[in-house]
Amino acid sequence: MMPLKRMVISLNLEAIAPLGDLLSKFYRRNSSMELLQTLFISEDVVAELVRIRRAADFYTVDEIGKRREELMKKYNLLDFEVIDASLTAGSYTAIIKHVMPPKLSPVLKKLGGSVYLASPIGISRGTVTLTLFVEKDKAGSLAELLGQQGVDFRIHSVTDAFGTGKTGNRLSASQLSLIQLASAMGYFDVPRKASTDDVARIAGVTAPAVSKTIRRVEKMLVERLLNDTSLL
Repeated sequence: MMPLKRMVISLNLEAIAPLGDLLSKFYRRNSSMELLQTLFISEDVVAELVRIRRAADFYTVDEIGKRREELMKKYNLLDFEVIDASLTAGSYTAIIKHVMPPKLSPVLKKLGGSVYLASPIGISRGTVTLTLFVEKDKAGSLAELLGQQGVDFRIHSVTDAFGTGKTGNRLSASQLSLIQLASAMGYFDVPRKASTDDVARIAGVTAPAVSKTIRRVEKMLVERLLNDTSLL
């Protein structure tokens, strides 16, 4: 499998409208928004699993449900669904759908499934800093395509996504993305907060596909543990 690179880049919010406006509004009204998973529903629409931490009053899921249409209009969303709320943590886990920025859509069309948006994501002084997992041979293409679209960006770092290891032990971008989602949803927590069915429903894949990917990762970790005597 093609090894992955982790790229950290920053973009001008104005260059990625309407996503930039959405992000700036979320950060003004909430203390933080953590991107847990991005799912590309189509070339023009994006669905994201996010964790939103409130800076002010905390509302119940029912109260938010009653304001759903209002919130969709305020943030220019195609859909908004809260799937979990934690009063003690002051946070919500939600699925949001929005239109893909016109300048980014052609880039993703050409790169296909070789680029995945990951956490963390940050907003500061009119820019958004993103962490991306990119297939090694597509990292240069990503930068070139962004430039062709007139997107003002800066590359902060390009590193290996994880340890080099044997070829047979590498994960694809989609598999790594799936593991991130499972972790974010609490699949690996004790007690477990999400099942393979829960993860599959959000990721848009089958439960057996989730189970197979998780077993693959668990096997890799066990092999590394047994081969690294310093951990025993």
